Amino acid sequence: MCAARTGLDYLDLYLIHNPMNDVFGAWRALSELLQDGAVRAIGASNFSRARLEDFISFSEVVPQVNQVEINVLHQQIEDVEYMAEHGIAAQAWAPFAHGRNDIFRNKRLQQIADAHGKSVPQVIERWLVQRGIALIPKSTTAERIVQNADIWDLV
Repeated sequence: MCAARTGLDYLDLYLIHNPMNDVFGAWRALSELLQDGAVRAIGASNFSRARLEDFISFSEVVPQVNQVEINVLHQQIEDVEYMAEHGIAAQAWAPFAHGRNDIFRNKRLQQIADAHGKSVPQVIERWLVQRGIALIPKSTTAERIVQNADIWDLV
């Protein structure tokens, strides 16, 4: 499958995007791809705890990743803890909350950023990393892409 359609020997991660239609049939297919070595990891995107519980209870393969909206405005504390307890990596999409609620000018976040010589996005990224959450920061400029990676000295 992977080589024929993508020209690759394998995919690093393959996700079911939304819990709709025949997710168990799709999950069985992904599990077979994992077993065959066509993918290295499989997971879900936008799956609730209840849907994850279905996979944990009724499948031999537990999702390795669940990609959900996680940010300082939508922290998902209990769900992140649940995923960690079951070995499911939480991955944050929209870590900057799509810029909603003027997040980049949030006074508290700006105080933290100023105290550490960092930007508000860097504070948000580091907060997620310190919680053990993988993140996908969106950027279209080289400067911001470099800045996104410069969070490791922020403690």
